[in-house]
Amino acid sequence: MVGSSTRIYMVYFLLSIILPAFGSDKKFDPERILFSHLIEQHGQSSIPCSFFQDFIIKQNWDQLSPDLKHILKKPSEKPPQLQDSTISPSGKFMLHYNRDGLHAVPGLDISGNGVPDYIDSACVILDYVWEIEINSLGFQPPLDIDGKPVSIYHVYFMNLIDSYGTTYTEQEIPSDPGVYRYTSYMKLDNDYFENSYYIKGLNALKVTAAHEFNHAIQLSYRVWWDHQFPIDFYFMEMTSTWIEDVVFENINRYVRYLSDLFYNFSNTSFNCPDNLFPYGNTLFLHMLEKEFGFQIVKETWEKIKDKNSLLAIPEILSDYRTTFSYQLHQYGIWLFFTGNQADNINYFPEGHLYPELHISPNDIYQYRSGLTINETISPLSNRVLQINIPENGAYLSTTYSNITNSLITHFSSGQVLVSMPFNQQVLIYVTSNSQLKLLLTNTNTDSAIIKYTLLTDIDITDDLIRVFPNPVNINEDKKVTFNNVPAGGQIYIYTVDGQKIANLSILPNRSSLFWNLNDDTGHVVSTGIYLFLVKGNGIEKLGKIVIVR
Repeated sequence: MVGSSTRIYMVYFLLSIILPAFGSDKKFDPERILFSHLIEQHGQSSIPCSFFQDFIIKQNWDQLSPDLKHILKKPSEKPPQLQDSTISPSGKFMLHYNRDGLHAVPGLDISGNGVPDYIDSACVILDYVWEIEINSLGFQPPLDIDGKPVSIYHVYFMNLIDSYGTTYTEQEIPSDPGVYRYTSYMKLDNDYFENSYYIKGLNALKVTAAHEFNHAIQLSYRVWWDHQFPIDFYFMEMTSTWIEDVVFENINRYVRYLSDLFYNFSNTSFNCPDNLFPYGNTLFLHMLEKEFGFQIVKETWEKIKDKNSLLAIPEILSDYRTTFSYQLHQYGIWLFFTGNQADNINYFPEGHLYPELHISPNDIYQYRSGLTINETISPLSNRVLQINIPENGAYLSTTYSNITNSLITHFSSGQVLVSMPFNQQVLIYVTSNSQLKLLLTNTNTDSAIIKYTLLTDIDITDDLIRVFPNPVNINEDKKVTFNNVPAGGQIYIYTVDGQKIANLSILPNRSSLFWNLNDDTGHVVSTGIYLFLVKGNGIEKLGKIVIVR
């Protein structure tokens, strides 16, 4: 049989020839899924985990083409047979290893206890992983074939090369109809010395043990299937990657796998299982952890016993008096503050280590005498757009959509200007030669159609509406007069970041209105720049007021 690395590269070549291009249909095709994951590995360092590929191959072996079966190794029904074994100090793990041959672990035994130091270290690491994930965080242990917590969990040390590790599903646990749970064992690398490993040695062993053991835990809750596809796979990898940083927070292997998320984040569905996206998407759980605490992830897995993750996540968030729509939109906001824009206090604590969001050239627009953008947003996704603004001024932004309960946020100069629901208008003030960035969120399971318009006061009929004095001295003038305004209309006053502070009604048969510089709560406003919008009788006027002392 060919070696593991050679076998993977042969798979790349074969799949690139025999598989059709990815189409728009959603029918599960195991070969397409394998292609998506394997092609991502080509030319890269070892993937963090081959749990998914092994799971798909085992569950769909009979559906694979003969050519692919010839190259791929048929899943074994039994664990590997290795030369030696030892039990960890806690008695929770049985570690299997070789002393010589291809799968041999380093033979150094400084302690002189007859067990290689690498295995002694692995014993301590695995016991620590159990202590944190089971005893501290409260996840339930892996199960045996009788559906009871395992008395000993088996771990095999082998020369893996192409991945850091895997959790191999062994047997389906007898249960109620439609409830799928599995026994498992882990495979970890025998030394983590190869150049294909970005993180090497015991640090690689630590994060991989935390990652793979969490997969073993997940298999004890429930696996939800859709046409032989584990529909919660994306959440499995999000969780296992998140827990690496919880158990061993200073290694940061997960940072290596963020590029796919930041490059493809815009218009990619939250539950996308492709390539390295779910590994990077672990940042959603990092955000929830900071906002609500570690326990929210474990509580979500408890819900997965009864419903899949896309139903469990919103239900858990409702227990915390928030919504999935709001949190998915917040997630997009947090991803703006990374790299050179990082704010480690208010957003990701390690955001300075992350890439920055990529905006496709097709999503960058130039503002010229008004702008209308017609786009679609994929289901369960955020879309990022950019508008290059040539001149400073007040702009009227309107977002129309066929969906509700979704949000848009405007960013400029590295700051959040304003967030608001779709199908509303807002005034924003943007400086010249700046980039106005938009984050639009669709948490529906269907695509959203949006129409976004951006206009300045020079693009809107104003009928010579005048405001004076402007600037206004808050101590001397104490009021502002609007002249030539539409009778029976409205005047809205906003801060420069788009927050409405005053709603003024123009009386019928009157063409002027006085504003006493109070907001809607009756308090005198502070000095600074304010925006106004006059609406009525087909007239819309944008402008700004400067208040000084």
